[in-house]
Amino acid sequence: MGRIRAEAAKAAQTAAQTPAAPDGTVCPSCGASAAPGVKFCPECGAPLSRQSE
Repeated sequence: MGRIRAEAAKAAQTAAQTPAAPDGTVCPSCGASAAPGVKFCPECGAPLSRQSE
């Protein structure tokens, strides 16, 4: 359990430090910015959900 909390804290810190991509796409898993239209995070590979159009 401690490892999960540590990883969540690290992800939250990364998200706070990482500026959002121009279109606002940010990985929900690691907080990295992603280019418009990509389906997976370039940092951790997590699937990126699309916003309702």
